Formats: sequence, structure tokens, C-alpha cells
Amino acid sequence: MRMRTPALAAVGGGAALLAAAALPIEPTGCSQVSRGRYRTDAGKRATVAVCGRKGAVLRKADLDIDCDGQVTARCNRRTDPWFQDRTAFPQSDGRALNSQKPPCIVAPPPGRVWNYADSGVRGGSVAAVIHQDRLRYAVVGDTGPAHLIGAVPARRLNPLRRPVRPAGRSAVRPRC
Repeated sequence: MRMRTPALAAVGGGAALLAAAALPIEPTGCSQVSRGRYRTDAGKRATVAVCGRKGAVLRKADLDIDCDGQVTARCNRRTDPWFQDRTAFPQSDGRALNSQKPPCIVAPPPGRVWNYADSGVRGGSVAAVIHQDRLRYAVVGDTGPAHLIGAVPARRLNPLRRPVRPAGRSAVRPRC
């Protein structure tokens, strides 16, 4: 599923977690921490930089639904041709995340453009996803393609509360 309006993710990298009212609507007034930019979709220009600001990293991107992790009725090899039954960061019981349950976001894996760990971000770090005037808290739950940014698991984290369709029905191949 593709949300046309960009969203902003602010990820708490340390002890500091910004209060909802303090979260910026636009990632301004911060320094770029990525060495380059990410694409929001395959085939598009790389336009999304990651910037840092007092205990948080910020990025503005679209939201692409990711469907990897535990097999569910909505997320499986039949509904998503790129389905993977694992996630980069497991649940506390060691199993892969269930992409329909925990509210989480997908970070790009460490690479030439940006390494989330260098900014204090790790699996389980708190994230805030903002869309228009709506705010949802989540955790960093997985990593995705090295050149794309903006995927969230299939949980109804999407701020519009629209029904979720797995990535296999999307033009983008987000990986979890």
C-alpha cells in the first residue's frame, strides 16, 4: 500500500525522547547525518536525507507497507511474492516480528549512505511517525533495502487507518 503524503519519522537514539508537541513537522533545523540520500521508490531519484537533532534522527519519506516476519493470513508467500519469514530484530522471545502486531518502522541497513548505529539507533529504538496532524509511536523493527527508505510493517500503524495490503501489491519491493 502506498500513502501519497510524506511522513516524518523521528527516532530516539539515546535517552532523550522528544515530546509529541516538540516533534517538528518538517525536518528543518537539523544537520544531515547521512552521507547521501535515499530513494522512496525503486527507479526514483534519491532525495531523502537523514538528519540529526538532539537525541533524534529525522527523515521525511513516503510510507510503503512491508509484510515480512511471522506468517499470517495477510502476510505470507501467497500474498507477497517477496515475503521473508524473518526480521532483522526479533521479538523478546527470539521469533521474527509479526508485521501485523507491533507498531514498528523499517530502517535502511548500515551502508555507505548511513549507518543507523552511528546515530545511536538500534532495534527497539522508539520512533514517532507523523502524517498530517496524526502521530503514532513505534519501534525500529527491521531493516530494508539499502537504497530505499520509508517502509513500515503491515500493522495498522498507518496514520490514515486505511486497510493494509502487503508489499506484493505495491510498486515498491520493501524488504523486511
